[in-house]
Amino acid sequence: IAGMACVIGSLTVAVVTRVFKLECKLKLTLLCTISLQFAGFTLFTVLLPGSPPAGVSASGLVLMFLIVLGSVANGAMSPLVYELGAEISYPSSEGLSGGVFSWLLNAFALVLLVVLPLVPSTMDGQLMAVTCLLGAGLVAVVQERYGRQEADRDGVLMDGKGP
Repeated sequence: IAGMACVIGSLTVAVVTRVFKLECKLKLTLLCTISLQFAGFTLFTVLLPGSPPAGVSASGLVLMFLIVLGSVANGAMSPLVYELGAEISYPSSEGLSGGVFSWLLNAFALVLLVVLPLVPSTMDGQLMAVTCLLGAGLVAVVQERYGRQEADRDGVLMDGKGP
């Protein structure tokens, strides 16, 4: 279910950003998706039966909703990061920013393969929450620039010449 929710998030984020005119507010959109992930995964962790605080739990339907919420937001992250990276690195090729993004994803996946077996499974929710906070901090320091969109509006091609 979480995997399908991620796919839905990645497929619908373009439509959502266009409908709500967020194409030039990618940093804000990223921070909102991170907040949704944080809320979904943190509440899921707290509401699991047997999790502290004692005596607080939720139905399976509520837990499933929280995982879907966090997973949809998680799926929306990659297209948003790719777009913001392409904007920030303009006039460099989108392939360059996409390649760097792909390399970073793979590097961190390798780190996770080493680190996650060392972390007790009871700490998964807390690890997700801390990761969301770390990600929000990293996104917060990014300087937004929309050079690619400005060039599109002005009719300038990547080689600096007009149409």
